[in-house]
Amino acid sequence: AGYVASGRLRYTMMPEVEGDTVTAAIRMAEGSPVSRMKEVEKYFLQKTDGVVEKFGRDSVIGIHSTVSGGSSATVRAYLTPATEHNYVSSEFSAAWRKAIGEIPGVEAMSFRFNQGPGGGSAGAQFNLSHRDSAILDQAGAEFARRLKLYDGVKDVDVNAAKGKAQISYTLKPEARSLGITETDFARQLRAAVYGSEALRQQRGTNTVKVFVRYPQADRASEALVENFLIRTPSGGEIPLSDAAEATRGHANKSINRIDGKRILSVSAELDGDVTTIESLTQKLNDTDIRDMQMSYPGLSLSMGGMHADSGEMWQKMALFFGFSLFAMFGMMAIAFRSYVQPIMILVAIPFGFVGAILGHIFLGYGLSLISILGMIALSGVVINSSIVLTSVVNDNMRAGMTLYDAVIDGSVRRFRPIFLSVTTTFLGVFPMILETSKEARFLIPMAISLGVGVLFSAVITLLIVPCNYLILDDFQSIWRRLFGTPHNPETE
Repeated sequence: AGYVASGRLRYTMMPEVEGDTVTAAIRMAEGSPVSRMKEVEKYFLQKTDGVVEKFGRDSVIGIHSTVSGGSSATVRAYLTPATEHNYVSSEFSAAWRKAIGEIPGVEAMSFRFNQGPGGGSAGAQFNLSHRDSAILDQAGAEFARRLKLYDGVKDVDVNAAKGKAQISYTLKPEARSLGITETDFARQLRAAVYGSEALRQQRGTNTVKVFVRYPQADRASEALVENFLIRTPSGGEIPLSDAAEATRGHANKSINRIDGKRILSVSAELDGDVTTIESLTQKLNDTDIRDMQMSYPGLSLSMGGMHADSGEMWQKMALFFGFSLFAMFGMMAIAFRSYVQPIMILVAIPFGFVGAILGHIFLGYGLSLISILGMIALSGVVINSSIVLTSVVNDNMRAGMTLYDAVIDGSVRRFRPIFLSVTTTFLGVFPMILETSKEARFLIPMAISLGVGVLFSAVITLLIVPCNYLILDDFQSIWRRLFGTPHNPETE
């Protein structure tokens, strides 16, 4: 447990499986001309060709690019399977990023490489929430700046992309004194630009709507707004500039909410060789998040993306695993008519987990959710051999053997069946451990937990369970000497 907690054995939510696709995403300011986006795409492809030449054209199946309007583009590099080239996709991604460099006018740029079925490169997403949208934007910018200071964090992006330019109006007191309301103001301005329905005509089965609005030449210029006259309820007119205060800005491209609260997402890619999402979150909780909540009262911050529900998932998994242990304890207590022997058997489970962790260390794999699921399955296999050994020891004692002789005889008699059982189980999952295909490698951590853990459990069963018997007998002997309680074999 200490080795895992120290961070020397890396933990990731999903297994780090080498993928064969590297994706570069580019985002420019909303409203950018398509011609500029095409220039960026051309530059991207030129630099990409140099990267492909460096790693070998035989290792790259092809390059595909897509331009969405004038604000975003995606370039994908499809690599040959990992077994057919001598580099990993993270190295290709890093070299690609370095070759591209900084591009003027690009708001955000990220490089991702997939890591197995449904997986992506190691990334982190944080959701910030505050009642004041202006404060939320400031907090998001500061949080992104703090993230960039950490080693292994790259491609930090604030999901606050601005949309098209807009002009916001706030009514002045003079306009309100003349009886003009926000509704009147908006209706008149909309009628001038979009049009106001004057009448409807029926033409056969169709209804034709007739709109009245300013000519196209006037509507194509902001001069219409600057010279527009607002009509008052009394029939008078005042210039728009006297009726409202204009504020230029940009519309939000998108507004995201969780549980009714507006959020701002800050995402980043992580270099798995330098840091992990768990260690980064721990460092942020120790300093940055606390400082930001003091600087921005009312600010809340939570994990987003695939890690958003990880805490709740672990709680449920612990609850269900505890329930299964309780069920196993109850069944064994009924079978052995003892409350102590089931505990002796269940003690072997943590040692099986140790074997699974050692297997990950020796084979060079990090822990993941799939590894944990394999350990849970391992717990049932570990106690299976212990139950059979305990039953044999009990039969020997009923036959009149002393406890020591019963334990020795039971361990010797059960050695071959236990050895054959765990060996065949390990050999059954061994081909999966050696598998090289991307789809199968996704399950290798589970195979390691189950296969290596089962091998380790053989030693645990043949050593820990007999030792537990003898230790329990020593405690019972001490108890009898102190309190004179008669020996009761049925409770052993």
